[in-house]
Amino acid sequence: MGRSVAMNHAGNEIALGMRDGSIRVYHVDFGRDGTAKCQLKYRQKVSKEWIEDLKYSPNDKYLAIGSHDNKIYVYSSSKGSVIKSKSGKPYGGGKSTSFITHLDWTEDSSAIRTTDGSYEILYYVMPRIT
Repeated sequence: MGRSVAMNHAGNEIALGMRDGSIRVYHVDFGRDGTAKCQLKYRQKVSKEWIEDLKYSPNDKYLAIGSHDNKIYVYSSSKGSVIKSKSGKPYGGGKSTSFITHLDWTEDSSAIRTTDGSYEILYYVMPRIT
């Protein structure tokens, strides 16, 4: 079952956050007649708990995923792979003290803001990726 949905800013990709902790990303082609064809781009298990929220960055390079395991995960939109920190661990910095309820990007795609079940507001600065 789906829990959350996000569409990229270009309008050609849809991501679904699932109850089983996985994500499904679909490429969308809109026909001239107004019909849409969706093709599964990738499906990956992200977390052991359900995905509460997900958002594409304004530059469409990243997909941030908020889970009920108190973590955020950041995926490369083009590669479908998790962004790793310098230590080799998935990006996300610290861990929230409660489940992620919402997340959003800064306008320049340089940071993520999250809220959680303990009413914390946390900020994560994206690592410089070359």
